[in-house]
Amino acid sequence: MKFIFSIILITTINLNLKAQTDSLAMFHEPMNLAGNARNDTYKNTLNFNLFQIVRGSALLSYERMVGKYGLALTAGIGICKFDALGQVYLRELTQYYMIGADVTKAGTKIKPLYELGVKYYTDQSMGGTYFMAAFTSINNTVNLQSFRGNVNTYVPPNFNQLDYRSNEFKLLLGFSNKNDKKFYHDISAGLGYRFIAYQNFQLKDITAQNSNGQYLYELTKDSNTNQTIWIFVAWRMGIRF
Repeated sequence: MKFIFSIILITTINLNLKAQTDSLAMFHEPMNLAGNARNDTYKNTLNFNLFQIVRGSALLSYERMVGKYGLALTAGIGICKFDALGQVYLRELTQYYMIGADVTKAGTKIKPLYELGVKYYTDQSMGGTYFMAAFTSINNTVNLQSFRGNVNTYVPPNFNQLDYRSNEFKLLLGFSNKNDKKFYHDISAGLGYRFIAYQNFQLKDITAQNSNGQYLYELTKDSNTNQTIWIFVAWRMGIRF
């Protein structure tokens, strides 16, 4: 009889221990899910486009997740000194800031740079693969230094500066690190279209001489446009919050 009672007691204890184990597992599972949810709470990022330096610019952007379907809006502002890559594009190089050996580029004025865009993250959180459509406007002004000796003597002040603008529409495919990291970085690339507007300096010699024996010149400043397909690349680093 004691033997049977002992077996019943041991069986009861085992069942109670098993029930407690199941209860603990059920208790811990929601906590893990809550922990995973915290990893997806980043909805904002502030980032700097390192590749924009190649184009003589500095661009700081803010990104915000919108809703629960992987959409995000971006807005950026920066400055442009000289579009080292875009302005050396073949068609406008010789006409933009150089006329033979007479006119040379002395420097540029810093102008504002703007960017607006929309993203779609396939993982529906701020991380992983995304598609992006964006518009960027790059502006600057080039100063002309010399014209056959002395720019102040031969070139009126309103002729020694040339404006440049590149309005760009682009579609990008990108990838960013997981949303459980506060440090944010992504790389993207794609195709787009550049609408370029620039001024060029025209010179026409006149054979007549003035009373001092100096030759006279006719100076004009023309505005030109150009369009081209372009490959766009971005490498961004920043923080999530």
